[in-house]
Amino acid sequence: MDKTKLLKFSVVLQWVLLIVLLAIIHPYDTQRMPDQLKEYVVKMTMAPSTPLGYLAMISASLLVFIGIIGSIGVFLMKPWGRRLYTLAVLLTPPIALTMGVRIWGPVESMAYDMLIPMEGFTVALLYFSQASGAFNQKNS
Repeated sequence: MDKTKLLKFSVVLQWVLLIVLLAIIHPYDTQRMPDQLKEYVVKMTMAPSTPLGYLAMISASLLVFIGIIGSIGVFLMKPWGRRLYTLAVLLTPPIALTMGVRIWGPVESMAYDMLIPMEGFTVALLYFSQASGAFNQKNS
């Protein structure tokens, strides 16, 4: 398989997994939680009450925006897309550390665990495969 097609397939697969995760898996796992955990999850998703909470919420929102725009750029084989996507992948762990405790059900946790290596695979294709040559051209 051509490496650029594999790269595009990887991005689309991540989109599909995220959509399924947010639209189906998260509501399903949340519904199956005990009432005490549901209350905690609702409380944690409410507006933050500390300056760090506000900063984390703004940072996470910005990160989601950068990730979406970056993945679209990667799909379109644009150099700026590669930079934005990589930036989003690199900033995810430090921003996630500021988000506090999160509770995921088993299926949701498995889906997130699948996304992490997929992002690494995509970054590897972006920089260490023949597909990286497409980003080195002046097509911004």
